[in-house]
Amino acid sequence: RRTSRNTGGNSSSNSSSSSSSSTTAARFAGSRRRLGPRVVDAELRRWSGPFTFVQLADTQFGLATSMAGAIAAGKLDMSMTAGLRADVQRAIGAAKAAKAAKAKQPAGDSGAGDRSGGSGGGDRQQSSSVDYDQVLSFLYDRELDFSRRTVAAINAMVPPPRFVVVCGDLVNQYPKTQDGPLGQRQQVADFRRIFSHVRDDIRLLCLCGNHDVGDRPNSASIARFTERFGDDYFTFLFGGVQFVALNSQLYKDATD
Repeated sequence: RRTSRNTGGNSSSNSSSSSSSSTTAARFAGSRRRLGPRVVDAELRRWSGPFTFVQLADTQFGLATSMAGAIAAGKLDMSMTAGLRADVQRAIGAAKAAKAAKAKQPAGDSGAGDRSGGSGGGDRQQSSSVDYDQVLSFLYDRELDFSRRTVAAINAMVPPPRFVVVCGDLVNQYPKTQDGPLGQRQQVADFRRIFSHVRDDIRLLCLCGNHDVGDRPNSASIARFTERFGDDYFTFLFGGVQFVALNSQLYKDATD
């Protein structure tokens, strides 16, 4: 599952806000020429000795919240670590308690309780139901923090890696859901914001997985990915080594 590489982060702007936006965009622009051989730097055409690169996979922003919510709702039969389960149960318990307390309050000013019979009506019956995505959003924040720490560790490497490749499933949300706080558009924005801080002298390549382009990718989902990250397949030369990047999701289902 594959795509894109950075252009070096050399964009400039007349204002600090537009400069930040332009730099982030340049980081993920990638080359639009699919097949090469693409040469990252002319002096790297030939082998000149060992080099280091970093391979990441499944950053998948949103996965923790989605899976923990499904487990808590009984829709997914999987286990969690003791610490994570305790955090999830504590968050859900607090949310249910807050909702139950709110349901017991009068619906309006004084006398509202009389109009509802003092029972809280349907609100009380729904007091045990919570929005898991909202209640467990702290797990999403943890995912972002994990990636921030990953970027910091990469930037601190000595000698620095020659490039970083993220091998698909950059985010968890599928292409069909673009909008909303947990939509793919927001998750992609968070990914781009964090990984744009990889040092400019370290090349960044972002490849596509099924969550990025769909289990059954089509021209629209691939076009959206390439607009955000660059080509979904390509080759390039680095240190005399030719790398081949594929959109392997098309091998699973290329119907559309």
